[in-house]
Amino acid sequence: MALFGLLGGKKTSVGLDIGSGIIKLVVIDHSGSEPELVKLATTEVATDAIVEGEVMDPGIVAEAIRGLFSTAGVKQKSVVTAVGGRDVIVKKIQMDRMKEGDAREVIRWEAEQHVPFDMANVELDFQILDPDSEGLQMNVLLVAAKRELVENRVGLLGEAGLAAAVIDVDAFAIHNAFELNHPDAMQGVVGLVNVGHEVTNVNILEDAVPVLTRDLSVGTRRFREDLQREKGLSAEDSERRRSPWAWSGRRRSSRPLRAAPAG
Repeated sequence: MALFGLLGGKKTSVGLDIGSGIIKLVVIDHSGSEPELVKLATTEVATDAIVEGEVMDPGIVAEAIRGLFSTAGVKQKSVVTAVGGRDVIVKKIQMDRMKEGDAREVIRWEAEQHVPFDMANVELDFQILDPDSEGLQMNVLLVAAKRELVENRVGLLGEAGLAAAVIDVDAFAIHNAFELNHPDAMQGVVGLVNVGHEVTNVNILEDAVPVLTRDLSVGTRRFREDLQREKGLSAEDSERRRSPWAWSGRRRSSRPLRAAPAG
């Protein structure tokens, strides 16, 4: 499930994670029996160019993305990316049981009861969670994002000379990665927490189904500032304590790794 686009069976795909502190680029090879991570590169982004997932200075961020692609030697221009934050809603709802095609006709009306945005300016997608059940009601996972958020991401990629093949949701990307690498751990209740520079993604799953998804406005930047204030540390010392293995400006994986498919 994704807000925008389809991968379309390509042999390789490029993933781009635009974080508030670091932009990450990966290349995934789909030609084998399992997706394989064959390249990883990162670059730092200027302070306050991105705040809580919102791009404040598209020119600076686009330039950083172009530089990252150039340094990594990646020529492919079609990318998979994701959005998150307060302008994205993920919610499990119930609807009268119907076929997927019929549900697509009425989902916007159903979403009006659950999404606190102007529905005229929202991108929607959904997935029926229990398609084989026979009850009168069905469980549906609903995802909604403000259209402006999606359009801004598409515009940013365009300024960087790229195009969006898929725009997913941060929480689903984390879910996909965990499920692919730890399939035996998906039964019961699982909590996934991704601590970013300014935003922390929390995804609670029950039997592989998201039941609670939240993006919290706290991350490693807050931890670093707390260390500076409480311990009297410099910015460099607090960063070392927060992250002893701290990311270098650009890194590549030393060996291929399994990777989760998008969507």
